[in-house]
Amino acid sequence: MGFLDFLFGKSEKQPKKVLCSDELEAINTPGEYNVKLVNRGAAVLQVCKCLNDLVTHDLKASKYMCDTAPCIVKEGISERGAKIIKDELEALGATVTIEKRM
Repeated sequence: MGFLDFLFGKSEKQPKKVLCSDELEAINTPGEYNVKLVNRGAAVLQVCKCLNDLVTHDLKASKYMCDTAPCIVKEGISERGAKIIKDELEALGATVTIEKRM
C-alpha cells in the first residue's frame, strides 16, 4: 500500500462487493428499522462512496452524512436491509448501529 492509498483510505483487504438484486430489494423494502452511522472511521472516502451507492445516490449528501456523524443514514427499512447496510459500512471501518423505530 502506497502513501496515496493510505492517505485516501484505499484498503487492500476488502474488494468492492457487488450487491445482488435481492439485497438491493431488501434495502428498499419498508420496515421498522433505522440505520445510524455513529463513527465514519478512517476510510472517509470509501464510506462516502458506499453511502452513495447504497443509500443516497448523491455524493454531496453522502459526504454531509459522513461529516455530521452520528446521524441516521436510512430510515424505515427492513431488518435484512439494515443488516446489509451495516455489514457493508463496517467492512470499511465505520461504526454503525441498527435501531428499531418507535
